[in-house]
This record gives sequence, structure tokens and C-alpha cells, in this order.
Amino acid sequence: MHVQATFPSGHITVELLQTPVVNKWLEVFNNYKALNIPSILHTNWIALWGHDHLKQNAQTDTFINNRANAVRKINDAIDNANLLIDGEKFPYRAYEGMPWMHTNRIHRCFTTSSFKNDVDRMWLHSLTHEQLLQCKKMGTNQLKNFMYDNSVKQFKVLDLEKFNWEIHVINHQVHQYEDSSHSIVAEETLKDLKTIDNIEHKNRRKHIMWNKEYTYTADKTCIDPKFWSEDFLGTVSYEQMIASFPDNYADYNVVVHKSIGGKDYETCYAQYDDALEADIRNMEHINGNMTLNFNNDHHKFYTGTRFYQWAKSYGLRDEIFLPVPIGKIVDCTIDVDNIGNDISVQSVELL
Repeated sequence: MHVQATFPSGHITVELLQTPVVNKWLEVFNNYKALNIPSILHTNWIALWGHDHLKQNAQTDTFINNRANAVRKINDAIDNANLLIDGEKFPYRAYEGMPWMHTNRIHRCFTTSSFKNDVDRMWLHSLTHEQLLQCKKMGTNQLKNFMYDNSVKQFKVLDLEKFNWEIHVINHQVHQYEDSSHSIVAEETLKDLKTIDNIEHKNRRKHIMWNKEYTYTADKTCIDPKFWSEDFLGTVSYEQMIASFPDNYADYNVVVHKSIGGKDYETCYAQYDDALEADIRNMEHINGNMTLNFNNDHHKFYTGTRFYQWAKSYGLRDEIFLPVPIGKIVDCTIDVDNIGNDISVQSVELL
């Protein structure tokens, strides 16, 4: 089976694998198609937070205002969440200039408090080193139950719907803040990549994805809750994920688009986070989007830089941290380098 994205200037055709992950991807893809949500082509650079523009623009009015707005919205949502619980309050506050370590802590409180839709919850888990290693061999749903069952509950939620909304706002706005932050680790990764092939790794990774403008709430604060369901965020088991890696992995340059409540390993590395944490995954939700690597940048990044040694130092098998493949590009008639960013796709169809 193939999927083809058509543009005014040409098309991109991807040959899909026949794997459990692709089967789930097709289900979710068709659910989005049924809503007539349009797609866009988005550029997302390898080691995003290491690029010069983040360092150069850090003190511009736009970046300062973006961070200030994110800090305000995070703290407002924390205050609102605290009013909706009985027990321990959110343990952190956001502030301008907070480092990666602090944004990691705020973000992890979101993931830990959202692992199970129950009234009894926790901001911080109680897992041991060995239990965290066990989590790496669990599918999404099994992981969430395991973490919930093996952690001390810290508070009781008084209104589930309102509380879930507030913690999702915290998550979304933390990402907004981080997107204006520079990382030296990511900057060094880009230098490593340029050493490998003397190419500026800026725009050769593209995402064909549903236009988020059609999935937000009216005020753009967060994703509309209807898109949080299994119909639009499919999951697979650990065994199904492992079974979706072909022996000739390097031949496949189209992978599952990142949709993770926590982070993927690339983001974890670039943001000084802990790869042992249970919310660090190579995949969690399958959203019917795909990431295309036109000159196999993902292979160079994941196996040719210091990232690989960092990931292996945690004792992880490759399939746990590598992007999960869904296919390969078999035909491309557009100028990838000059097509631009966030442009509308005329159609994305199965062939």
C-alpha cells in the first residue's frame, strides 16, 4: 500500500510497510480523513533547540513576550489545578529564565498526574531504578497502569474534567516556553552532523501532518479534548512495536510522527532530561501523521552522533529509542529544499 501527498508543484509517494504499527496508523489516518481535516507540510529541524536563531533571538521582544505569556499561563493553570484537588499541591512554579531542568520537572508533573483518569493521583512517581527499566518494555496502557499502581497517591481530584483540562494547559504551555529556549547539547549535535557529511541540517526533515488549527479549542489554549481519544491517538503494545522494525531498518526513511505525552529520546537528549524516566518513549500515540527524512538524517543523528552512546549508556536496545518506521519514499517530484514551511497539502490519499 502507498500514501501520496499532492502539492501544486508535484507529489511525494511513500510505500508503507506491513506491520502492526502501520495497521494502527491506517486506522487513525482514516478517522482524521473522515473529519475532512486538511494536512500541511511542516519542517522540523533535527536537534531543533540547537539552531542559531534561538540563541540570537533569545532577547528579542517576540521571544521575551512568548516566554512571559507561557509562564503566566502555566502558573494560572497550576493555581486552577490546585483549587480542584484535595491533598499535596503542585510542587513547582514557572518563572522567566527557568533552565531545562526546571521545565523538565514541571512537564513530568503533568505526565505523572495524567497517567490514569482516576480521582486519586500523584505529581511525582515512586518507582525504583529497576521498575523504570521494566517500564521500557511496556506498551502505553500497561505502562500507565504500572506507574499508577506502584506510586504513592498524593492528592484527590474533585472535578476530573476541569482538572484534566488545566494539566493539559500546563503541558502545552511548557512546550511553548521550551520552543524559545536554546540548548548547547543540541548545538553540539548539529556540529557533529555537519562533521559527518558537511551538510547544514536545517530543513531536510519534513512532517506531513494534520493542520493543528483545526484541532485546537476556539481560544487556541490547548487541543480540543475530543482529539484525546483512542480514535485519534492510537496505541500498540511493546511487542507490536518491536515487531514493526524490519531487518533492513536503514532502508526506511519515513517514521511515525512524534505524539508523546512525555518526550522522545531526541528531545530528552537535547533538553538535558533523564532517558530512564518512564515518559521518555520512541512512540506513544499514533496520530496518522508521518515524518519524512529525505537524506536519511535520522540515521545519521541516531547512530552517528554522541546521541547513540548516550542512549546505549542506559542499557536500552536500539528498538526502544530509534524512530519507529512506517515506510520509505519511493517517488518525489517536488523541490524539497525550497518548498517552504507549513504549506497546505492539496490532498493526502491512500493508493
